[in-house]
Parts: sequence; structure tokens; C-alpha cells
Amino acid sequence: MKHRREYGFSLLEMVIAVIIMGIALTPLLNFFAESATRAVSAEMLGVAHFLAIDKAEEILCDRHSPTRGLSYITSGYADDEPRPGYNRTVAVQEVSSQDLETPTAGSGFYRCVVTVTCSGGDTEVSFVVCETGS
Repeated sequence: MKHRREYGFSLLEMVIAVIIMGIALTPLLNFFAESATRAVSAEMLGVAHFLAIDKAEEILCDRHSPTRGLSYITSGYADDEPRPGYNRTVAVQEVSSQDLETPTAGSGFYRCVVTVTCSGGDTEVSFVVCETGS
């Protein structure tokens, strides 16, 4: 009697194939999860950047406004939440005219630092605006 050759997979071959695919797919799935996280971080960084620039432009407009001027800027800006999940702070300090960093009273140069932080991530953006007092 002739034996017919049967085509197909045995149960053992199927189990081995599933195990190999499971081992191979785990790093691939981790890669996709990580890339999705990085895409969100890039978006948060972009939003934080534009929020910082927005406040820096507001500071420059207030500085050169005939009704506000430098005294309005030095009196301080309140911290705000321009968008849910984002916090924005402004720090104004009189600095040395030599390096625009060393705190120096009476120099007439001011350094404004706008910092935007994002909750739910480690995103932080700072934008520096320097102005003269004259």
C-alpha cells in the first residue's frame, strides 16, 4: 500500500512558529510605541515653543507701547496657563550690559526669560528677550 504524502503543518510546528513570531514582534511593537511617544513629545515641544514666542512678542509690544513701556514690564507678568496642560512664566531682571546675564541694579538693561513647561512630559522651553531701559 502506498502512503500518500499529506501537506500541512503539525501542531508542534505551529506552536514553534507562534513562539518565534511572538519573540520577533515584541521589539517591533516597542519600536512603534516609542515612536508614537516621540511624536507627541515633538508636538508638545512645538506648542511650547510657539507659546514662548507669543509671550516674548507681547513683552516687546508692551515695551514699545506708549501707554505701557518699561515700567509695565518690570512690574511683572502673572504666570498663566495659555493652553490646558501648559504653564508659562516670565522672569524680568536688570542685568549687566557686558554679558546680559549678571544681575546688576542701575545698568538700564533688562533680561526677560519666558519659560513654558508642559505637564505630562518633560518639555520645557525658555526664550530670552533683552531690552535697554533708555
